[in-house]
Amino acid sequence: MLLDNILKVGNKLELSERYAVDGRVETKNYQSQIADIIDDENIEALMPVYEGRLIPLEKGSEFDAYISSGGILYNCKVLVTNRYKNGNIYLVCLRILTDIKKYQRREYYRFDIGTDFAFKPISNMESMVISKIGDEPESVATRPQLRAVTIDISGGGLKYVTTNRNAKGEIILVFFDIPTNTGLKKLKLQGRVLQSTMSMNRPGVYEERLEFFDVRRDDRDSIVKYIFEMERKRRQKQRG
Repeated sequence: MLLDNILKVGNKLELSERYAVDGRVETKNYQSQIADIIDDENIEALMPVYEGRLIPLEKGSEFDAYISSGGILYNCKVLVTNRYKNGNIYLVCLRILTDIKKYQRREYYRFDIGTDFAFKPISNMESMVISKIGDEPESVATRPQLRAVTIDISGGGLKYVTTNRNAKGEIILVFFDIPTNTGLKKLKLQGRVLQSTMSMNRPGVYEERLEFFDVRRDDRDSIVKYIFEMERKRRQKQRG
């Protein structure tokens, strides 16, 4: 199958790297974007970023690649064959090592919990900037946060109530803290509003649902682990 039948210039690309630290397997996920499809085995991509920093990938390195195209997520292994600068843009050449296959997203368990969180409505352009640099641009950073309370949470999104209505399709930047073994992890995630309805019992309150996107795998894993731990504690309490 020809690459250009699946992938397109501009597709989001995530490169996942696993490595051992003190006997544990850790994962880093680098965000990038397809810049060119060279031929049926090679693509050119923007040099990825991690936590807002440009990551100069080493030639000969292999990664698991996750590519979003046409609403479908694809997965394959890639090899870094070259890296260079074109004008002011840093680029990397990647060779496709395995067949490109559809990657099935798992269904995430929804955990009922009411907890406060903050959010900021953002534009499509601001969302693109956040995806590229890994942090808020000044136009977003100086904007006041709005408040909401979760109804349930999953690795894929949130259901919540707020007095500040967000229309279906709008993008918001969500801020909340997840307890981990090393302390609170501050998450800053983008979400697209899927539904917004006025509460029948509480005038001026809106019940909304959103889906996360462009989420780093380690952030999503932190949410899933948090839900698992909270569910475990809840069951222990119910058993007495």
